[in-house]
Amino acid sequence: MTAPKDVTVPVGPTGLDPKQTGFFQTLQIQTKIVKGQIDIIAEKQVIFKDTRVDQTQAALLDKLKIYPFEYKMKVTKILQNDAIFDAAVLDLSTDVILAKFKRAIGFQTNLALEIGVPTSSSAPHSLLAGFKNMVAVCAASGYRFE
Repeated sequence: MTAPKDVTVPVGPTGLDPKQTGFFQTLQIQTKIVKGQIDIIAEKQVIFKDTRVDQTQAALLDKLKIYPFEYKMKVTKILQNDAIFDAAVLDLSTDVILAKFKRAIGFQTNLALEIGVPTSSSAPHSLLAGFKNMVAVCAASGYRFE
């Protein structure tokens, strides 16, 4: 098996009896025997990411009850309402969602302005257009107002 991440054996008591020091010697882990059990003196990285895990390393980690490997499901497609989507739709960041929302509001505003239906997003544009019309009339007729 290939290691998915780095694995380090921590300092401290292992709970293993002194007869099992061979595992530690094979992997060059410094140990001492205290009160009838093996203690690890220095922290040691025994597995490096993306390297092959051999049987000795796996056996030692099993004895120390260190289980760094995980299994997970990789989603590739999503089925929703009889439509299949790529899993990339789940990777949307907040910025992407906000950009899509702003774009949709822009479409809604343009549609409301085009068909003449006032909405909260089109109202500022309608007021500005009315003001521009008043300025144009004033400029053409010479009328002035504050």
